Amino acid sequence: MPSPSRGGAPAAMPKYQRIAAALRHEIDRTAHTPGARLPSERSLAARYQVNRQTIRAALQH
Repeated sequence: MPSPSRGGAPAAMPKYQRIAAALRHEIDRTAHTPGARLPSERSLAARYQVNRQTIRAALQH
């Protein structure tokens, strides 16, 4: 059974997958040049209010 989210409803997908989708959308939306760097794990963790392990999982996904 899926774990409940903060709102009490079942979580649609794990946090790392939601973050990965958001990053993909951001990359697609902005014109990043090939080879451009993403923000650091630390800044992404602060932005999404998760730990760096979650960010690493999102980046690997």
